Amino acid sequence: MKPLAKITALAIALTCIVCVHADRFSFNPTMRFRIESKVASGSAIAIGSKHGINSPVCIATTNTSEDDCYWYFHEYKTGKYAIRNAQTGQYLVWDEVRSDSPIRRYLHLDYAIRSDSALWTMGKQSDGTYYFQSAIESFYCFNVRTGSYALGTYRQGRTPSAYNELFYIYKEDGSQYDQETDSNTVCGIDQDGYYWADYNMERPLAYTTDEADPILYAITNIRSGLYVNPSSYLAQTDQQPDKLFYFREAQNGVQIMVEGGQYVSAQLPTTTLANENDIAVVSGTPKKDDHVWSITYNKEATNAGYNIGVAACSLNNSNNPHLSNSSVYWNDFFNKGICFYSADEGSTFTFKSKDIRHRNYLAGLGLVIPSDTETPVTPVDPPAPSDTIYVEPIHGSVTHVYRADGKIDAIPTVYIERLEQLTDSVKITTKADGPVYNYATYEVDSVSTTVPGNFPKFNSFKFNNKYNPHLIGDAIGMFYGDTLITVTPICIGKRLRPSFKIDHDAEVYIGNELQKSKASRTRYDNDVVYTIARRGHTILRRTNNNTYLTYPYGQQTTVRVTYATDQATAQYKVPTVYITTDNGTMISSKTSYLDAKITIDGAGVFPDMSETAMQIKGRGNSSWAGAWGKSPYHMKFAIGVKPLGLTKGKHWNLIANAQTYSMTTNAIAMKMAQLVETAGYNHEIPIELYINGQYRGSYNLTEKVGFANNSIDLLDETYAVMLELDSYYDEPYKFRTTKYYLPVNIKEPDLSQGTSPLTSVQINQHFNKAMTALYNGEDIDTYIDLDYLARFLFVDEFSFNTEFMHPKSTFCYNENITNSNSKYIFGLVWDFDWGYGYQFTSNYFTYPANTDFWNSTTMEAKAWVNDLRYCSEKLDRIYYNLWHNFINDGRLDELIEYCQDYYDYAAESFTHDNSMWGRGDAASYATVTTRAKKWLKERANYIYDYMSNALGYAGKDYLASTDNTVNGDVNGDGAVTTADIVCVLNYMLNLPNEDFNYSQADQDSNNMITVNDVLAIRELTTNGSASGRFYGLPEAGATLSMGTATHRADGVDIPLDICVAEGDYSGLQFDMSIPKGMSVTNLDIDNSIPDFNIFVKELNYPNNTEDSKQSLYRVSLYSSGNNKLPQGHSVATLSLEWSENQNEADMLTASTYNVLFANSTGEDERSQSQSTRFCNTELTGIGNTAWIAHQDGNKLTFGTMADTIIPIYGIDGKLLRLCNTRTDGNTITLPPGVYVINKKKITVK
Repeated sequence: MKPLAKITALAIALTCIVCVHADRFSFNPTMRFRIESKVASGSAIAIGSKHGINSPVCIATTNTSEDDCYWYFHEYKTGKYAIRNAQTGQYLVWDEVRSDSPIRRYLHLDYAIRSDSALWTMGKQSDGTYYFQSAIESFYCFNVRTGSYALGTYRQGRTPSAYNELFYIYKEDGSQYDQETDSNTVCGIDQDGYYWADYNMERPLAYTTDEADPILYAITNIRSGLYVNPSSYLAQTDQQPDKLFYFREAQNGVQIMVEGGQYVSAQLPTTTLANENDIAVVSGTPKKDDHVWSITYNKEATNAGYNIGVAACSLNNSNNPHLSNSSVYWNDFFNKGICFYSADEGSTFTFKSKDIRHRNYLAGLGLVIPSDTETPVTPVDPPAPSDTIYVEPIHGSVTHVYRADGKIDAIPTVYIERLEQLTDSVKITTKADGPVYNYATYEVDSVSTTVPGNFPKFNSFKFNNKYNPHLIGDAIGMFYGDTLITVTPICIGKRLRPSFKIDHDAEVYIGNELQKSKASRTRYDNDVVYTIARRGHTILRRTNNNTYLTYPYGQQTTVRVTYATDQATAQYKVPTVYITTDNGTMISSKTSYLDAKITIDGAGVFPDMSETAMQIKGRGNSSWAGAWGKSPYHMKFAIGVKPLGLTKGKHWNLIANAQTYSMTTNAIAMKMAQLVETAGYNHEIPIELYINGQYRGSYNLTEKVGFANNSIDLLDETYAVMLELDSYYDEPYKFRTTKYYLPVNIKEPDLSQGTSPLTSVQINQHFNKAMTALYNGEDIDTYIDLDYLARFLFVDEFSFNTEFMHPKSTFCYNENITNSNSKYIFGLVWDFDWGYGYQFTSNYFTYPANTDFWNSTTMEAKAWVNDLRYCSEKLDRIYYNLWHNFINDGRLDELIEYCQDYYDYAAESFTHDNSMWGRGDAASYATVTTRAKKWLKERANYIYDYMSNALGYAGKDYLASTDNTVNGDVNGDGAVTTADIVCVLNYMLNLPNEDFNYSQADQDSNNMITVNDVLAIRELTTNGSASGRFYGLPEAGATLSMGTATHRADGVDIPLDICVAEGDYSGLQFDMSIPKGMSVTNLDIDNSIPDFNIFVKELNYPNNTEDSKQSLYRVSLYSSGNNKLPQGHSVATLSLEWSENQNEADMLTASTYNVLFANSTGEDERSQSQSTRFCNTELTGIGNTAWIAHQDGNKLTFGTMADTIIPIYGIDGKLLRLCNTRTDGNTITLPPGVYVINKKKITVK
C-alpha cells in the first residue's frame, strides 16, 4: 500500500472510532463542574491568566476551588455542548490560531457563542474519563501541553486515549458526574413540543410587548397534571387547551391575557366557599396595573412550582374574606375547574410554550434546551439558586395609613397580624416579629386600602452628553405611559448619568437608593426599575427569610436602554474609515501633507460621513513606522467637521496602537480622565481603516491636542500658551527650564507665524517663574491650578504612565500669561501605550499593581514629578478626596465595566487587525481585558490604602463631608451661580426648569419662594470659585468679549460685547480682574438688554494678596422677568476709576474669566476668557519728542529728544506693548504684523 493510501485508511479508521465513541450526555445547566485532567490529580481546567500561565486556558494544579476552575455545560444542539466558565462567563472556542506567546493551540475564550466553533462533542472511555472534540473539526480534541500546562486542541493521530487528552468530570461536592443523577431535570421539551423549565426563577416566562404577535403559553397544574383551559372560567383538561395565555408586565406582577381579546379577572368571590367557577375569563382589556397577578416559586411544596395569586384588583374590597385568610391562589381543588384557595399542594403550576422566544428567554437565563435549527443564545449568569434572599412580591391589597402631616405608611394587608383603631390611638402589629406602628389619633387622617391616585412620575428623562461625555449627542427617553421609558444612546460604555425632571416634592429611587438627576451613575445593561415617590411615602416589604424592609412607595417606571453599539451592522461592528489620496500615493511623510478624500461608514451606530476633501500626513515619534508599517496619521480639513458625531474640529488623528496588545490602553486612560474630569481628554473610537482600497488595521479616531473647539477651546488665544514637556524636544521654539532642566516645546502660539504679541523669551520667563517656585518649595497655587493638577496626576499614577517621568507628551496651558490670576493647567492627557507597567515588562497589566509610582524609576524628570506630586498639603487634601470619591461613588466600577464594554464592541476588529499585523486577536485581548479589570481594581485600592496608611492621610481629617449638598444649589449641579437665581425666578414665573430643588430655593424656610430667596441666593453666588467644574460644562452659544479701553480724566471705559449666536439665555455671570488701585464705578447696559438686574461684588480669593497687581470682582446679570439676552450683539460699558496713582509706563490688564451663561431652563454653559490692555495715560502717539529713524525688516530704530514711552497698537486699536526709549536711541524687534506707531501704519513682513 502506498503511504498516501495508508494515511487515508488511518483517517477513515479514526473517523469510525470518533463516531462510535461520541455520545450524548445530559447535564443540569445550573450545576457547576470541575474538569480534571488525567495528567494531574486534583487539577482543573481554568483561566490561564488567573494561574500565572501564559495561555487563554490552562490546567491549574493549585487553588482549584476558585470559581474560574468550574464550568457549566449547556447543550445547545443535540449532543453538542457549550462549555462556559463559572467566573468569567467565557466559552471555550475552537479556532485556527497557533502562537507561542501567548501559548495558543487552536483554542481561545469568547464571551459570546458566535457559531458552532463554540460547541463540543464528548465521548466516554471505559475508565470513566471523557474526551472533548470540536463540533466543527471533529479530529481536534482537548490536549494538555505537559510542559506548560496550557490547554489547547490537537488534531488526533490516534484514538483519543492519550492520558493528556482525557479528563474526569466532578461536581462541586467532589463526587464524580453521574449522568443518571446529574442530568438535566430543570428544562426541556415535552412530547407535545412545549419548551418547559422547572426551576426557581424570579420570572419564569417572557413578557409580551407586541400584542399583535404574543408569546403564547400553556399552563399546567403540577398535582393534577392537567392543562388550564380558559373558557368562561378557568377549567382543566387533559387535552391541548382551546386557547393559550400570554403575559403583560404590570406594577408588582403581570396581567394574564387570553387569546382572542380576553383576560383572566383577579376579582375575588365574596364568599370563602371554593367553587370551580371562581376565576373568570372576561372579554376586553384590563386597565393599567389592574387585575394583576403575582407569580412566585414555592419550593416548600411537595409539588414544587409556581403559585399564581391575586396582587391587585380594583374590584376587591379590603374586607373580602379571601384576603384575610390568604385564599387568593389558583388551586386544582376541583379537577374540572381552578378555584381560589390558600397555597397548598394543589397550588403549583408550570408554564410552557412552543414559541422559540420562550426557549431563547430560558437560554438567556442559562436554562438551555437543545435546538438544532436555532441560533445559539448567549446566556446571562445562571439563575440564582433557590436559597437567594429576595424581596417578595406583594400579594393582595395594601393598607394605607394616611397621616395628618401628608405622609403615607403603606403595609401589605397580608403582613398585618392585628389592626386596632382605638379612641385615642391606632396600632398596627405585623406578623413574624415585624414592626409595630403606633399613632395618636390626631396623627392619622384615615386608614384604608384605597391606593393614592396621584403618584408622582417622571416628567422627562434623558441622557445628556453634558453629563455623559462619552455620549454622542443627547439620548431622549420615549415614554410608554407611566411604566416604561425606552432610550437608545450612542456610546461605548453602559453606565450613564440620567437627567430627569419630577415634581418638586418627589424623589427618585432604585430599590432603596436615592437617585439624583445628573449625578447618580447607573448601569443600564438590563432593565432598571425606578420608584418615583413623594417624600414620606413608604411601603413595608418583606424578604423570603422574613426580614422586613422599608421602601419608597410610588410609581414604578422601567427604563429600558438599547445601546446603538449592540445593534452595529458592520462586519467588524466598528465604523470603517476609507481614505483615498488624490494620486493614490501611500502616506510616507510626517511633514508634507497629501491631498485626499475621506468617507466614513458609521456601522449603523455613529453618523456616516460622505466623501469630504482633506489633507493627511504621518505623525508620531517612535510610533511612526513608515509608509507601509502600521503608522499613525494626522488629518487636516479646510473647515470644521464632525466625524462620528464628535465636536466639530479641523484637526483629527488616527492612532495606530501598533504595539502588541496596546489597542485598549489609550481608551482606558481617556476613560479615567473623563471620569475625573481632567481639563482635557479625547474620545477614542475604534475604527477599521482602509487607505487607497487597502486594509491598514484597527485604529482609534481621536481629536488632536491643541487650542481648538474639539480640544481646548479658548475664545481669546492672544496671550494663551500651550506647552509640551517632551524629551524629544523637537519643536522649532523650545527651551529648557533653569530648574530641573525640563525640555519644553512651545506648541501654542505658533511663533513662526509672527502674529503673536508673545515672544519665546516671555513664555520662557513666565513658565520658569512657576518652576522655580516649585523647586524652592513655595506655594505654587498662585501659578498652577491644583485642582486640575490633582486630576492630571491621578491619571498618570493610576495608569502607571512612565512617559510622565521622561517627560514625554506632558501638556499644560495658560489662558493668559499677562494676567497674574491666570494659572497653568495640567491635564491634557495623551499617549498611554507605555503605561500599565509596559515600561518594565513589555506587557500590559502584569507589573505588580501595588507599586509606588512616584518612586518607581530614576528617569530624568523624577525629581520634578515628585516635587509636583508632593508640592503642598492643599494638593494632598484635594488628591486624597479625589481618590476617595472615585473608589466609593461608582466611578471605579464604571472604569472596570468600560474595559469589558470596549472590548466587547471592538473585539472583532482586533481579530481583523491581527490578520494583518499579528499583534493580538479577540481571544488574546479577552485575556488582556480580564487582567486589566483585576489590575485596575487592585491598583486603585493600593493607591488609596497607601495614602491612607503609609502617608497618614486617613488620620489628618482630609476627607470632605460626605454630604455634597451645596447650600443654594437649586439646579443640583454642585455650585451656586446665576443659573440658580434663574431657576428660582423661573419657578416664581411658572417657567420650566431643567432641574429644581425646592428646599434649596426656599432659603428662609418659610415654605414660600419669594424675592427674599432670590436675594439670598444672589449673595451666595459670590462664595467660592468655579475652578474644577468650569471646564466640565457645555460650551455656550454666546460669548463675552472686551473691546479697546477709552480714557477718561479719572479712569477708563471698557466695552463688553455680549454676542448671542444661538440659544436662549436668562443670565450671565463672570469673574473680572482689574488693576489694583482701580475700582468698578459702573456697569451700564444698553437699551437692547431690557429689564436685567446687575450685581457686582469684590471677591477675596486667597491669591488676592497685598502685593497682587490685580483686584477681583464677580459680576452677575439676570432678568427678573421673562426676558432673554437678545440675539446678536449687545454692549455693556464697564467704567473703572483710578483710586491710586499709577505709573504711566505700566502695561495694565483687565480680564474676564469663568464666564457662565445661564440658559432659560437654569443651567450653566461656559464661554471663554478675554483680556484688554491699557495705560494710565492715553498714549495715542509719541508726538514730536521721538520719531522712527530707521526700519530694517522687523527691527525699528527710534530717535528721541527726551526719554519717553512709545505705545505700539495693533491695527484693531488694542495696545500691544510699551517701549521705553532713551535719548541715545533705541531699537526694538517686532514679529510680522501691522501696527500703528505715532499714528502711522507700520508693516513688518
